[in-house]
Amino acid sequence: MGSNQLSVSKNSYSGTVLQIYVDELAKADNLSLHNWIMQRAHQHGLLSAYIFRANEGFGVSRVIKTTKIVDLASNLPVLIVVIDSVEKIEAFKEEISAKVKEGLVFSFPIELDVFGKKNS
Repeated sequence: MGSNQLSVSKNSYSGTVLQIYVDELAKADNLSLHNWIMQRAHQHGLLSAYIFRANEGFGVSRVIKTTKIVDLASNLPVLIVVIDSVEKIEAFKEEISAKVKEGLVFSFPIELDVFGKKNS
């Protein structure tokens, strides 16, 4: 088998989940806000980030947006989830909060088990 075997490593630590709910058409620096947040998370080297587009929902505006109504289907709710350490998420949250004009930004603690493959 030699030195080219793959082994799985596990690291456990306390972390934070940051969730940002915004409208799909929200903008930041000439980009969609959710894409801007994803790019910033990647640039910051954060552990993981995901974008989810809702089929239906409402937020601060209290207007229900759904894929069932053609007129509103292009501005659906978007959820951005970012995961990393408490310190990194708090610093990132400060930066992105200035760009969110309407939406929800919140975080909560988690226990992380991070699995990955590494060459041995």
